[in-house]
Amino acid sequence: MSKFAKAEKWDSSRTIIEYAPAEVQHGEETAEEYTKKVIVPEVSKAAIVEALVRKEYSVSDEIAIIRQRTAKKAEFDAYNARVEELKAEADAILAGLAE
Repeated sequence: MSKFAKAEKWDSSRTIIEYAPAEVQHGEETAEEYTKKVIVPEVSKAAIVEALVRKEYSVSDEIAIIRQRTAKKAEFDAYNARVEELKAEADAILAGLAE
């Protein structure tokens, strides 16, 4: 396994993307496996970012954080920084799929 990511049809309307390969121990054998997965309706940056964000924040959580961005600035800043990290992760996934 040399690619950072691979995509396969999950069902008629979704695609599963597996990424971040690592060596995993199975008893005495070591195998390289993808360690992260995300299911998306289409393979695009927007869909991947949304799926990654949803794994960590519900829509209600996001609305609350954004609504209180001035009252709870530290929480908003942490959320915003994390979303930027997830956007970079999406870029890495797309680049890995293009390998």
